[in-house]
Amino acid sequence: YFEFKTIISKQDRDYISHPDQKKMIVMPNGIDDYYFESLNVEKKYDLVFVGNLNYPPNIDAINYLVKEILPSLPHLKLLISGANPSKSLLLQLASTTNITITGWVDDIRGSYLQGKILIAPMQIGTGMQNKILEAMALGVPSITTTLANNAIMAKHKESIWVADTKESIILGIETLLSDEALYEKIKGNAKEFVRERYNWNTIIQDLSKSIQI
Repeated sequence: YFEFKTIISKQDRDYISHPDQKKMIVMPNGIDDYYFESLNVEKKYDLVFVGNLNYPPNIDAINYLVKEILPSLPHLKLLISGANPSKSLLLQLASTTNITITGWVDDIRGSYLQGKILIAPMQIGTGMQNKILEAMALGVPSITTTLANNAIMAKHKESIWVADTKESIILGIETLLSDEALYEKIKGNAKEFVRERYNWNTIIQDLSKSIQI
């Protein structure tokens, strides 16, 4: 028996069928202060995808990118960075010329910052996508689905771009790459949004207050 129960997002709590469901405290993931530090990294790629590359929702999102999005944007370069790339993924991407896959890197911030846009078209899975929080904290505008943004609750076209169809994802990419004012607006708003709502110091204080009730 546990006196206090926490869960990472409201949508995850809603999936749990239990008499005490509403008693679960929603306590999100956070971002460490060092993520907001400025790093001098050259933008080599138009798009970047980050995550455990052996995790089914990430593999599914990459497959969607490669099969549905990039054929309409063949001139764009995509960086895929993360641990444990599956053999099937490596074989699938071996013949591509506009996609680079790194596998594990010592400091993932460098991967985020090499991309102009974080692209995370998550089709399955819930929870909270740390990749989006981290990209936002670093000032990398992000495009993701409603499924992923439900846990984060960032505002479309203010601190994130939310898109659920092939057409709207492509529009988001083209718009952010061509509209410098909107790009800079989302970049700045994203950093501020994460700093205000997902800083570990604030979250830990909230958790401490909840436990003391």
